[in-house]
Amino acid sequence: MNQIVQAHPLDNRYLQASALLLIAMATLAAAASYPASLTPLLLNGVLAGLLVRSVLTNRTSFFSFFLLTFLILGCWAKLVLHFIFATQFIEPIGAFDNTPQAWDSAMLALNTAFATLLACQAFAARLQPPATISIDRPRALLKPSMWLAVLLTVVLLAVNFRFAVLKVGTEPTLKLHSYVYVLVSFMIAWGNLILLATLGYWLVQTRQMKLETLFYILIVEGAVTAVSMGSRAQMILHVAAPLVVYLVHGRDLAAALRLVQWVRILLVTGVLFVASLLLVSADRLHSFAQARPITTPVISSEEPASDISLTAARPVSSLLITSAESAQAIAGVLVPAMPLLSMIANPVTIAPVGAEPDPVTVAPVAETTELKRARWKGMLLELSKLVVDRWVGLEGVLAVVSHEQTGWPLFQRSLTERPEAGTQAIYQRMSNAQYQTFENFTFMTIPGPLAILLYSGNLAVLVVGLALLFFAGILVERFASLLVGNIFTRAAIGVALAYLLVQTNFPRVQMFFLIEILGFIAGLYLARIIVTSQTTENVALIPTL
Repeated sequence: MNQIVQAHPLDNRYLQASALLLIAMATLAAAASYPASLTPLLLNGVLAGLLVRSVLTNRTSFFSFFLLTFLILGCWAKLVLHFIFATQFIEPIGAFDNTPQAWDSAMLALNTAFATLLACQAFAARLQPPATISIDRPRALLKPSMWLAVLLTVVLLAVNFRFAVLKVGTEPTLKLHSYVYVLVSFMIAWGNLILLATLGYWLVQTRQMKLETLFYILIVEGAVTAVSMGSRAQMILHVAAPLVVYLVHGRDLAAALRLVQWVRILLVTGVLFVASLLLVSADRLHSFAQARPITTPVISSEEPASDISLTAARPVSSLLITSAESAQAIAGVLVPAMPLLSMIANPVTIAPVGAEPDPVTVAPVAETTELKRARWKGMLLELSKLVVDRWVGLEGVLAVVSHEQTGWPLFQRSLTERPEAGTQAIYQRMSNAQYQTFENFTFMTIPGPLAILLYSGNLAVLVVGLALLFFAGILVERFASLLVGNIFTRAAIGVALAYLLVQTNFPRVQMFFLIEILGFIAGLYLARIIVTSQTTENVALIPTL
């Protein structure tokens, strides 16, 4: 029970073989009901398998690890589950008509994107491992800095929960100057995680904190952030950073975890995740009940409704809520109460004393079996919604490839589009989103980077643009390694960059985040100089595969 884990779990050949077998089986199962030519679909399965293998053998970049994982879930997994379970997409898909020609166009775009990512990952894997910096002798400021960061995190998340500075879909009730808002919102979403992970691992390196304690700090921070922001995904993302660090680079860390410690960590994570789900769902139901719809149409009378050009719209918060999130919010609270609701809807009638009992009807065995199958299918569908459907990818590609007015002018206009466009933004009208406009909430669907690059109507733009985005993320991560040299910093920055790239709605917003993250890395470099007195460069601590 006390054996220390030394090998990389992702190096397990059985795990890799099982993942590839699962992809092959799921792709073949989807092919049974796929309406177009099977060759593009099977090719997509092959490319997805190669991407999964590259994820499981990735030792050079956390950014690419998370980016490929998110896109595989949002594109390939969502595609095969759609055909296996014959379900409708949660997000709108515009004029996509499910014809063989439409699917051929969509699969061509998806396969081009997957092949591009595979080539980029193959090149990145050949790069030298990122440098790490070992902290030899810390100054007395290191431990107080950690607890000051914990206090700052608590204060920021409490203020955010009270005033909705950065809460999914909710308009802020505390008006801040734009510069202050940018800083506060960054710290709430990602800055707290990066700062705590960085300072915490420095303490682990200097034997002033146990690695298990650092895990608990980041797990609790993720759960509280999820509740504060009203986002289920936030805890998953925050916990994924330290988890992937250990899974991928466990042998290279300053400390190891025993099996019993892993059991405790996973137990605490599970309990807090369930608690955060219930609290977020309850908070959303309470908030959505106070939504105030706007009945006045926003579309200008001078522009036809079919035109995609932007119209004047009210300001909205920078973090928007999708229909999938709102549906899951309601379902997350109602599902546990379904048995009680069923009893209320169909109350038991008590017969008078002495009355003849009603005959008992026994359901046929076949009907009971069918009911069990339906329940299992429903459980699998709910699981797919939690694990797969919430990730952005496939719907955006379907909506864009079926739109007739794509081209370079549309792509250029999208690069400067502002979030204030709200429900009248380019993709909202292209996808035929039917979300109602509210005064205090903003419901929108998200296109993602593949869809936005496809606005150009040119696959070459998709290839070049996706490659540029991929290597931009790699460079930012290596910039962090150069200045900070902390593996937990790299992981936190990697998951933040990958998630926000996949969730691209307005490209200019991502540009601001890039500036913020670069500035934050520079701040962490200054912190390293201040709280540490001696450092040693170690370039070859992480093996290249």
